[in-house]
Amino acid sequence: MDTGGEDRQAKSLKTTRVLANSLINSLQANDSVALIEYNDDVKVLSDWTNNKTQLTEIVNKKLNFGKRSKFVDANLPCPKLSVIAPNDLIHYGKKFTFTAKIEGINSNNINYFWKINTGKIIDGQGTPVLEMTGDPGSTVIATVEIKGLSESCPKFASNAANLATWCPPNVIKLAEYNLLLPKIFKSQLDGMFIELNNNTSATGYIFDRFKSNTSASLIQQKVNQTLNYMQIRKIPIERIKLFVAIDDKSLTELWIKPAGADAPPFEDVTNPIEINPQNDKKELAKIFAAKPKKSQQKSNHKN
Repeated sequence: MDTGGEDRQAKSLKTTRVLANSLINSLQANDSVALIEYNDDVKVLSDWTNNKTQLTEIVNKKLNFGKRSKFVDANLPCPKLSVIAPNDLIHYGKKFTFTAKIEGINSNNINYFWKINTGKIIDGQGTPVLEMTGDPGSTVIATVEIKGLSESCPKFASNAANLATWCPPNVIKLAEYNLLLPKIFKSQLDGMFIELNNNTSATGYIFDRFKSNTSASLIQQKVNQTLNYMQIRKIPIERIKLFVAIDDKSLTELWIKPAGADAPPFEDVTNPIEINPQNDKKELAKIFAAKPKKSQQKSNHKN
């Protein structure tokens, strides 16, 4: 009796019992039956006998579904196993993943067990995707064992990922302030300029948030004053990136991004717009176009 569980839509334990009992009940006086069950293993449940009561009890109480059928396994080719690793050098502190890939078999009844030679598993043990971190300069080898395949098939696959020997620097928030528009905080900007002079590979970020009711002329004046002060201090335009956005508050943020660091996380703003100093009026037009009209503001406020 095939009690493998790989195709329960086509066969069920109830159906198997009904068919087996029907066969037992049809036995003649001189007929004998032996019961063999095959799923994850092959088991002899009863030797040859014509004892219908004994056979019926075995069928009703001892049959159990397994995960796969040994007879099915014998007819299936072995699947192709592989592990997909990150292609690029991984920075220390960054999470990365290994992914087990199985080709040529339905993977619904497959179990995954991961082992690594170094590092720390964050998530994914028992699943096809392993998330982890590693140590600087290390080579991480991840090996997955696939459980649920035929005993004659390969069950292991591995791959490796390399981690950089250095830690990437963090972006630095220098200041955050709110001044009456269109004023600029020259001493704070001077602090940023000093940092840029001390670190010639760094980039400065100026992020201005404006309330939705701020007039276009005030925004334009603020941007122009910032750009003019950069010229006075002889700060090259390419050393600083200027971003503006409409927000629920007026605020200026100053950031320093060392080489290799991520860009500043402008929180709670969906689409900040970078101002091109060579064409700032055109860029600002995008901001003004996105601003709600006064009538819309009043309507939204009422709603």
